[in-house]
Amino acid sequence: MNGTSSHPSSHAAARKPAGVSSPSADICIVGNGAIGKTAALALAQAGLRVTLLAPAAAASGSAAASGAEQASWDVRVYAVNQIARDLLSSIKVWDALDAERVAAVDGMDVTGDDENHPGHLVFDAYAAHVDALAWIVEDRNLNAALDAALKFSPNVRVVNGRAVSLRSDPHGVALQLESGDTLDASLLVGADGGQSWVRGQCDIGLDYRAYGQRAIVTNFACEKAHQGVAYQWFTATEGIVALLPLPGQRVSLVWSAPDALAETLMGFQPAPTAGNRGCAASATSASTTAPTDSAPSSPISPAKKRIRAWPINGSLQPRASSHCCRCRASACRWCGRRPTRSPRRWQLAQHLGKYAAHALGGLTPLEPEVVRDFPLTLVKPHAMTAPRVALIGDAAHVIHPLAGHGMNLGFADVVALLKVINEREPQRDCGDARVLSRYARARKEEVLLMQLATDGLARLFGTGLEPLRMVRNIGLNLVNHLPVLKRRLMAHALGKRV
Repeated sequence: MNGTSSHPSSHAAARKPAGVSSPSADICIVGNGAIGKTAALALAQAGLRVTLLAPAAAASGSAAASGAEQASWDVRVYAVNQIARDLLSSIKVWDALDAERVAAVDGMDVTGDDENHPGHLVFDAYAAHVDALAWIVEDRNLNAALDAALKFSPNVRVVNGRAVSLRSDPHGVALQLESGDTLDASLLVGADGGQSWVRGQCDIGLDYRAYGQRAIVTNFACEKAHQGVAYQWFTATEGIVALLPLPGQRVSLVWSAPDALAETLMGFQPAPTAGNRGCAASATSASTTAPTDSAPSSPISPAKKRIRAWPINGSLQPRASSHCCRCRASACRWCGRRPTRSPRRWQLAQHLGKYAAHALGGLTPLEPEVVRDFPLTLVKPHAMTAPRVALIGDAAHVIHPLAGHGMNLGFADVVALLKVINEREPQRDCGDARVLSRYARARKEEVLLMQLATDGLARLFGTGLEPLRMVRNIGLNLVNHLPVLKRRLMAHALGKRV
């Protein structure tokens, strides 16, 4: 991926019929998350003119983080694999990260739930002949580097606003904004999250299922050094517990807990007070660990009845609400998150002791962190493309976080889209149907395999049936003693083809 392209601009390379004007941009990207920003920088570096549509609130809010917030440890973190790191390096973002806040994952230790004969599976970077299995990066650190890079990218035009309609024809696509302005391009890229407005406007159907779990995320200091090892415990009754290494003696928790247990662990207050009506999305920390794309629309609500309230053939975006991020209800209609509350962090640390005490010693909640939670769902759109439209990131797929690869799938989407655009024939523009079909084919296998793997594991370890418990623990031990299979799993986790 270099700074030049054989197609410096699609409007010049692809001839338009007489009387048809060329769009003002080659590509318009909707979405203000890390995936959308990465796509904008990568495509602009390839010589394409890019417009990035971001919600005005997100643009103003990201710059308002206080010094204390910047110094604290973000509860929203990503396990970035080698493909994602290579992509970020190619757009000069990886080296711009605050390296002191990035932790390499040198090993993984996975434990099953059989008390007498627990399954055990270990991976390590040395055996895989790589520098690291992954790197743990904070959302705030990553977005700060991306925002800085965008300021110096002459081919990217950032527009703050909200789209209200989408229109496509054989020659391009146009977005009508709330302000009355219009953005036109040869290709529209939807990077606007799990409840993608772009996807809804294209009438792309989807399969959706709630897992009946909530991911609880927060950070702890640990008594013993973690040695760069990520720990994961699969349990039948308490879900999946993961502790990821942060720099120093710190770890980041991602606990996929059943709804009832999550309610208990979070210790919800009956209702927010008059002076505390902000939802979790607008609390002290600027980031949460909801789906991987920030967007004009929000993560999918945990309640199926809310999904059914929206048109099947329309958008899954939430309806406009005057209570957005000022919610008085038990869950915000806009972002789907709970009101700000006072989780019992010390009780949570003590509860984790039965899993982590042996390897990490006692856990101490980091201050001024708070605990976040969000519902876990599986979202499988029926297509990743539509006429003149391509979906990337959570707009194209939402998976269970047990493998930590949701963000990496999004980065791989960017790599594949960039590749097919760079390799297109001179007579085709970026949004040509043939180009988009190549992108869909390039992503179909990997996305399907990851959906099947994460969904299958979530189902397998979500049942307490004794025969299945025995099978899954035997399976972990078996994989641990089969070097060929183990290498294939490591290669897949690293983003390598085997």
